[in-house]
Amino acid sequence: MRVIRRPLASIAALLFALVAAWTPRAGEVAAAEAIRGLNAWTLDAYLAAAAAFAEAGARSARAEVLWREVEPSEGRYDWSKLDAAVAAAHGAGSSLLLTLRSVSDWGAVRPPDPDHPYQHASRPRSMSAWRDFLTALALRYRGQSVAYEIENEVNALFWAGSLADYLDLLTVSYRALKAADPQAIVLPSAMACGVALPLEAPEPRDQFFGKADAWASAILRTGAYDVVNVHDDYPPDVRVNGWTFASYLDHVRALAAAAGAGAKPIWITETGFAARPVALKGRVEPGSPETQAQRLSQAFAAAAAFPAARVYWLFLEDPNGDGLFAAMGLMDSSGHKRPAWRAFRGE
Repeated sequence: MRVIRRPLASIAALLFALVAAWTPRAGEVAAAEAIRGLNAWTLDAYLAAAAAFAEAGARSARAEVLWREVEPSEGRYDWSKLDAAVAAAHGAGSSLLLTLRSVSDWGAVRPPDPDHPYQHASRPRSMSAWRDFLTALALRYRGQSVAYEIENEVNALFWAGSLADYLDLLTVSYRALKAADPQAIVLPSAMACGVALPLEAPEPRDQFFGKADAWASAILRTGAYDVVNVHDDYPPDVRVNGWTFASYLDHVRALAAAAGAGAKPIWITETGFAARPVALKGRVEPGSPETQAQRLSQAFAAAAAFPAARVYWLFLEDPNGDGLFAAMGLMDSSGHKRPAWRAFRGE
């Protein structure tokens, strides 16, 4: 009988240890609550759901701002949406992170894509005009808990320019924003992390991360930012493309340290996990509402321990579509709250 009991006891002890290792402690949960943010994607989406952001307990909201939305023609500004968003955030006691996109009919080198309005941002025709836009923006919202992110995932389809184009844009943007508001917090673009791509094989993996790391390193070496920016959608409990949530975060921190930015704070401005199965190239993401909630708790606790100063979940509600990023909402597209809603709130 002893021969049987000892393995069973060992297995039980091992299972208990594994569960304990992945169960956030009370202190970790409290820390995770203090850094939680939510992605709205667009200003319209945030304004439509500002009350739900507050109900979810988000301490900050992230939304993209197209240049064309605020300055539809040179020198003519429409602040109505931004004013409303800042007022809504203040009313909820939260902050805003605005992702500034060089998408403009008159101001950017590449005209906006009517089919994909949030893709293919490009270098401004006149850096002076872009600088004027950022100066007006920072002066208007100075001291109102608004931070700025210069572009989104420039190693992917969101950016149509070269690396040199982006480095120029980032440097000009940082100087303009800090001149208008020395207390403003400025982030560079994060890299697309490739979680939805089939990158297990060495050749596509090396090709994708070779470019991503080269771009990230060049961006980090500029010093034209206050915070290191990360997009990390890798699950905390299994490896995808060779990464977990924690190991990918460590990888970006190593890039920052090599660029002399190891002391700068880190914000994870996008993270999320699917709440339903999603077919991807080369694999199926076996998501479920319960798994999503568990992974959210694990990732936020890991981020707090890392430490990351902020983490923005992707999204409040499922956007239209059927891909991986359309299955990450705390609510489904009909507004039904998933278990991840309660996990985000720390309940």
